[in-house]
Amino acid sequence: MIGTDLRNDHPVGVSYPPVTNTDFKRPTATRTGVSWFDNDGDQTPDTTEVRLYDSGEGYMVECASCHDPHGVPSAGRGSQFTPTFLRVSNSGSDLCLTCHTK
Repeated sequence: MIGTDLRNDHPVGVSYPPVTNTDFKRPTATRTGVSWFDNDGDQTPDTTEVRLYDSGEGYMVECASCHDPHGVPSAGRGSQFTPTFLRVSNSGSDLCLTCHTK
């Protein structure tokens, strides 16, 4: 068990870097309270898209940025839910590379 304060082990409650930081990609869509990487261009924060949440002082990485608390179907309708509840598979570092440019 890693405890309840995950900031040292997991990016929770972390400010997303400003636009001037070239190590990070900019989200492609925004609406009140949330900004996200709109992979399908539908202007809706889908369960399979990484999100950033507006704290009032800028956008933050929170648990629900990378994890869907309800689970994400692994292969479409009727499929099993992923045990990690990740919004994006991290195969080939895909989840990390959603935000990071490295």
